[in-house]
Amino acid sequence: MLESHIKLVKDTWFNVVCHATEAGGIFYEKFFELEPNARALFKEDIQQQKHKLVMAISVIFTKVHKLDHIEEEVKFLAKRHVHYGVDVAFFRSFRTAFLSMLQIILSEQNQWNREVETAWESIYDTITQAIIKIMQAEQLAKVKK
Repeated sequence: MLESHIKLVKDTWFNVVCHATEAGGIFYEKFFELEPNARALFKEDIQQQKHKLVMAISVIFTKVHKLDHIEEEVKFLAKRHVHYGVDVAFFRSFRTAFLSMLQIILSEQNQWNREVETAWESIYDTITQAIIKIMQAEQLAKVKK
């Protein structure tokens, strides 16, 4: 990951957090449009989930400059997603919904451009690859039991 990408992500994430409810709503609307079967994975109130999404992402992205510092958060997220029965294939739709949400929120703040988009794609892909790797290892371990 490039330092310039990390800086752009950190600089723009604050504006997403300031619009957490709206951001969560935009994300889940798009995600469920792309993955209608994923809706069944969310047993609790989706309003609470909107805030949880933004807060979970905040924990990771505020420490993104030191990947070794987010290792435990990534492991926790991966294990929790395996427990919930999340299919790793959902991450493609998650990416699309997440970037769409960022574009909408950050465009409203005049902060969305190709450079910001590239930074978010790069960092999202790096973190997601780590989550998927752990999820696949966890799923394999479950099968072997």
